[in-house]
Amino acid sequence: MNGDSSSNTSSNTVTINGDSLHADTDSVPSVEAMDTQESNRPASPALTDTVWGAPATGGWGYRDGSGWGRWEATPVTDQNRERHLSHSTALRNLRIDFNNANLSFSDRHNRDTALDDVDTKLWASIQCYRSSEEGRRGSSLYPTFTGCQVVERLEEVKVQLSSRIHEQEALSKQVQEASSALAALQRREKDGMRDIESLRNTKRELEYLKEIAYARLM
Repeated sequence: MNGDSSSNTSSNTVTINGDSLHADTDSVPSVEAMDTQESNRPASPALTDTVWGAPATGGWGYRDGSGWGRWEATPVTDQNRERHLSHSTALRNLRIDFNNANLSFSDRHNRDTALDDVDTKLWASIQCYRSSEEGRRGSSLYPTFTGCQVVERLEEVKVQLSSRIHEQEALSKQVQEASSALAALQRREKDGMRDIESLRNTKRELEYLKEIAYARLM
C-alpha cells in the first residue's frame, strides 16, 4: 500500500494518507453470533421450504423467520388444537431431534405400528405432540407416521368434514326456519294479548255507558 497509514484499535479508526476512516465493527458478526446462527438452523436443509407457507429464500434461517432464510409455515389458527400448536407453526415447533425418528414418506419394515389403528382424531393429536419440541421436552416418544398415512387420513377427514358441513348447513337452515316460525308465532301471541287488553278496556267503557244510559235515559 502506498502512503502513510496508521490504525487506532481502541477507536476503530484507520488513517490512510491523512484521511481518517471509521470502521464500524458493530456490523461485523462475532464468533458467538455466528455460533448462534449455526445452532439455530434446522436439522435438515429440506426444512427451508414448506408447502404450508411461503417458500424459503434459500439457506438456513432462524426459527423466528430472520437470518439467512425463512423456514416457518403459515401460523395455525385452529384454537381447538392443543397448546403446542395454538401459538406456533408445524416447522417452527418441530422437535430438534426429529430426524432421529427415522421416518419416511412410504412405509418401513421396522416402523413402530402401535398407533396405526388409533382413531384419526386421537392419532393426529398424538403424532403432532410427539413431533413437537414440547413433546421432546416432555420425554415423549418419537412420532410414528408416514407421509402416505398422513395424506390418506387427511383425505378421509376432508370427506368427513365436507359431509358434516353439508349436514350442518341443512340443520342450520331448519333451525332458521323454525326460528322464523317461532318468531311469527310470538308476534301473533303479542298481537293477540294487545287485542284482548284493548277489547277489555272497550268492554269496561261500554258497561260504563250502559249504566249511564239506563240511569238517565230511561
